[in-house]
Amino acid sequence: MLKYDIALGISVLLYAIVIISSYQLISKEAQDWLVLTTHIFAIPMILMLWNNLWIFLTVIIGVGCSIAYHTSIAFNIGQEYTGPMDIAFSTLTLILITILVVFEKFPEWSLPILLFSVLTLSIFWKNHMVPNIIGGTVILGQFIFVGKRTYDYYNGILDSKRSLMYLYISFALGIGAVFPFLIHGKHKDPYYAAIHSLWHVGAYSAMYFALRSIQTAGYRVPRVTFDVNYENILGYH
Repeated sequence: MLKYDIALGISVLLYAIVIISSYQLISKEAQDWLVLTTHIFAIPMILMLWNNLWIFLTVIIGVGCSIAYHTSIAFNIGQEYTGPMDIAFSTLTLILITILVVFEKFPEWSLPILLFSVLTLSIFWKNHMVPNIIGGTVILGQFIFVGKRTYDYYNGILDSKRSLMYLYISFALGIGAVFPFLIHGKHKDPYYAAIHSLWHVGAYSAMYFALRSIQTAGYRVPRVTFDVNYENILGYH
């Protein structure tokens, strides 16, 4: 484990302790700043994706949509426009990171699923059951994957392509982040912003450690390849 992995883990732990122990004392204005500034925890994950420009840009757009949405909540304006973008791109980021970790090559059959998920979430973003079903399905897939890797490890058939330690850290942070996401989930709740900031910290850090589980020679995730050869398919001569 690298020293900045440890630093990130300590930062997450300290932030959680401070917020959980004092969120009732934090003013509404300070809470709004917290829910915005905690997007900086997405930076380590974004840096790891530099070699994959299309995923790199997609995640940056997702973080930008989240910032825009929480800004609109703070000023109580334009939520009907920023809300669908936030829920769609946030879930898209979760799905993309999961695919990168689970598969060696990006499966082309997942592309229509990604498109369907984004469109469905953007249309039914106010119906909490829809994002809960899609997000829950992704988390269930993650649970099965970690369980399978654990089973393989204890049966002596695990390869060296994924680090179980990082997968465990990621899964623990992800599960921990779900609770503040569900608690005080309504924008009118007096402590919504402070509690929701814990979701940002936990979810972004969980996705970072999920990417760190990919065993590579360098720090960044290697360039993604598709499981079908798409060379020489463009319509030019």
